[in-house]
Amino acid sequence: MATTNSTGASDTELSFIINGGDEEPGLVPELGVWSFSGDTPPLPQYGVEPSFTEDQMAALNALQRRRVVDEVGDLTLFSHPYLRAGAQALLRGDTRHMREQVKAQRTRGIACLSDRVELASSPPPSLSRHGPRHTHAF
Repeated sequence: MATTNSTGASDTELSFIINGGDEEPGLVPELGVWSFSGDTPPLPQYGVEPSFTEDQMAALNALQRRRVVDEVGDLTLFSHPYLRAGAQALLRGDTRHMREQVKAQRTRGIACLSDRVELASSPPPSLSRHGPRHTHAF
């Protein structure tokens, strides 16, 4: 949910999406004015620095050992596009709890502080519940 076929997410971003609670620092409802002189408004920050639990870190390490995910620098992404597609296919809302969990994690992906992860977390129209809104012929 937080990656594309070519860009990954940092541990901070992944742990925020998994464990972030109700915090939405990337969705600041305030308007800031930037000027070339003087003080700039403060950038949004996480209230508490996100981190993995020991079990989550062990699960991530297991995925890395099995070559499901790779590390590229300090970013984690799926090793092959078809593995990412398979993981996306598992995000079905079969139960109320699963629908709520997927919705909360997707919202945190959009609300994180990384523009790269925010874009990756936005569902393409083909995966949205109502399908594509527009079709274009090229």
